[in-house]
Amino acid sequence: AIGHYSLGNLEHEEENLETALIYYLKAEELDAYNWRIKGAIASIWLEKGDSVRALSFYEKAHELESKNAALLTDVAACQREENLILKAHENLVKAVELEPDYAFARYSLGKLYLDQKFYTSAEEQYSYALDLDPDDVYAQNGLGDVYRFQEKYRPAIKTYQKSLDLSEGDGYALYHKAFCHL
Repeated sequence: AIGHYSLGNLEHEEENLETALIYYLKAEELDAYNWRIKGAIASIWLEKGDSVRALSFYEKAHELESKNAALLTDVAACQREENLILKAHENLVKAVELEPDYAFARYSLGKLYLDQKFYTSAEEQYSYALDLDPDDVYAQNGLGDVYRFQEKYRPAIKTYQKSLDLSEGDGYALYHKAFCHL
């Protein structure tokens, strides 16, 4: 199983999704209880745009490895894609409880709150993510969005500018910073 899994990883790195999937599925046949293999299969399905299949494999991986914050964050991402907001929220909260300093879980929870217009909660999560990883352009942009949607344009501009400085010209930040100047 490990050989097929390793070959799948190599093909995945080369963006040969079909070949990677074949190797991963063969690895799963040989080791049906390996959560990493199921997670790899899920990531391929997600990259191919099939969030239903991805969610199915992420959930199977989670059944085998329930204390993994990164895996819970991946499950929640698929649940968001399928508009299963309450389940996504539940899994992101669990991920943060399991690993409070996992910046991507904080970012993902902030994005979920922002999408639901819970601006105070979104700001808290994005700020926490930025405390953990000050160079996270996505969290900077998310925090800028929180400010912009609340019409707090000065902090939005400052936050988008930081994103621009970090990313050397992030188009998203540039566009929304310009919007705040209107």
